[in-house]
Amino acid sequence: MYSDPISATATQPGQQGGYTCPLCGRHYSDPEGKNEIPEEDWIIPALDAQAAEEDPFLAFCLALVKAILEAEKGATVEADASRFPGFLKMVFKALAQRPDVALNVRCIIDGKVTEVKVPAGFDFSNALGSKSVLTFSEIAKLVG
Repeated sequence: MYSDPISATATQPGQQGGYTCPLCGRHYSDPEGKNEIPEEDWIIPALDAQAAEEDPFLAFCLALVKAILEAEKGATVEADASRFPGFLKMVFKALAQRPDVALNVRCIIDGKVTEVKVPAGFDFSNALGSKSVLTFSEIAKLVG
């Protein structure tokens, strides 16, 4: 059974979009049930509005996640991230939920203003590992 993604709010958790098996309750990104989404990745925690107010980097990443999740099919989301070092893991999870959405980021790499284009469907899962942040330099190397 397919479920649309639900954006988290300050008080209510959200969820990734995808398929849920009616027999076992497990979540999958594909209708065939080949790519399981772990429960901890399926649920998007409620956003802590106060924490976001106190941390501009967190607030930026939360706003970008919302823009990615709410983008029209096939859209390219534009972001000016020149004040920040990279993206939190939540941004890559949002991109994984929306493989139809591309991302163009204005950022600073080695002291130069640069535009990094993340193509729709780009998979960051191997690059992230246990990291909570990928820098723009790392992202640029990955996407070419």
